[in-house]
Amino acid sequence: MDNNTILTNRWKYTDDKLKEYLKVYKRVNARTQDSVQDIFNSIDFSYVDLTKPITTAQRKKLLRVIDEWKENGLLNGYFKYRVDELVKKRYITNEDMLDILLWGAYVKERSQLDEYEQVLFTEIGQDLYNQGVKEIKPKKKKTWSLTWTYIWSLLCLPNAKGSKWIEYIEALALTNAQEIQRQAKINLQQNKKLNIDDPIFQNILKRQQNKYLSINDNKYSGALDSEVVDIGNTALFKAGEDYDVDRVRFIAEMDSRTTKMCESLNNQIFSVSGRNKFKRYSAEYEAMVDYDIYGLVKGINLPPIDDNFHYCRSTITYQWEDRQMPDRLEHKQLRKTLNSRIPKNFEEYEKMKYNNSGWYESTLREKVTINTIKTNKDYSNKYKQKLIKTYYDFRKRDVEMTSHALNRFLGQKERKVSFSEKDVIDVMNRKANYYEDGTMKDIKYYNKLAVIQDRSNKEVISIVRRNLEKEDWKKYE
Repeated sequence: MDNNTILTNRWKYTDDKLKEYLKVYKRVNARTQDSVQDIFNSIDFSYVDLTKPITTAQRKKLLRVIDEWKENGLLNGYFKYRVDELVKKRYITNEDMLDILLWGAYVKERSQLDEYEQVLFTEIGQDLYNQGVKEIKPKKKKTWSLTWTYIWSLLCLPNAKGSKWIEYIEALALTNAQEIQRQAKINLQQNKKLNIDDPIFQNILKRQQNKYLSINDNKYSGALDSEVVDIGNTALFKAGEDYDVDRVRFIAEMDSRTTKMCESLNNQIFSVSGRNKFKRYSAEYEAMVDYDIYGLVKGINLPPIDDNFHYCRSTITYQWEDRQMPDRLEHKQLRKTLNSRIPKNFEEYEKMKYNNSGWYESTLREKVTINTIKTNKDYSNKYKQKLIKTYYDFRKRDVEMTSHALNRFLGQKERKVSFSEKDVIDVMNRKANYYEDGTMKDIKYYNKLAVIQDRSNKEVISIVRRNLEKEDWKKYE
């Protein structure tokens, strides 16, 4: 099964559940808007009266609202603290009352959504865990169901954004209320009627929804999407831990929005509990960075990846069969050509192939060069051995050569042109100062010796003595 199919299957149930949940959110939010409009309708003061104290009758009504919040279990956390502090005040201003009522409307909304979120998180987590078990194909399945206690423990931990979900949603109610409150004060200052259906308020509400959950042309984003992906991948990984699976493979969603972090991890193979040494792009350093960790660590090699936060739909998989057949054939061919330079153990080779692209690409170039030498019928066995020895002598100095470049080096005496290995290395240690226009060739031309390289992989294509540079060479500025 290819990566795109795995990714589509991985998130299909999640996407369907998020679409259902968005409908629920809109229904609950519509009731919140009704409550906000009721608060607006109760305002009988102007902007200049915001700092004036409310009447005794208004205070009694506010206290009844607070009692109702208490009965419904809405007085928790920072909201409870602020309410307790408010009722202690000798004078409660119109602004105080407006602020706390709007906040209460969003706390009530949050309380109603909590129940739906609990079901959403549990069902998605269970689905991803079951997918993991299906991929693992254990001989004997264990009876295990995702409990809310387990989900709650995940929500209490920092997610990919570095925040705890239970703290985030509490803060979200406050910030949403404050956004409505600020616009209400602006309207009061401008003597405009407070109407929640006003485009200005509706734009605020739309931004609040998109920040929480946005679905646009089957592209999902927002805090809730990030959280369900976080929980889903964690549950998927738990399946591997429960069944003592040794390895997993990272799969990135490859599209125009794929980050360099996920792209560099795509198809890399990791030990579930053992040591993992691999390279990954770092947005912080803007370069490929070496990592050395044990197991899978969320944000580093377990998605979602959190370096330079982005909405991440990457995942892991326990599936190998469809890709292992060509990999095993390639491993066999490389062992035949390069022998001991390729790990004898297939699993070790596969891990190096997918976790170290530089090593793999260099190995393929090495195979081409060595195979070209070994299969050339015009070379004697002695000359072949000499070419191969020279190739690896240079390779020890971090210089890769094509068979043509090796022939140029070894054939120099017959053409009465003299340059040594040291001469070549001295030139290689300097910057390219010329290039061939319209090609991928860079030239290092020093001391009448030209070393021509492939610009993309730095492989030496040819070596030649020249008294002067060629006319068609372009000089680097």
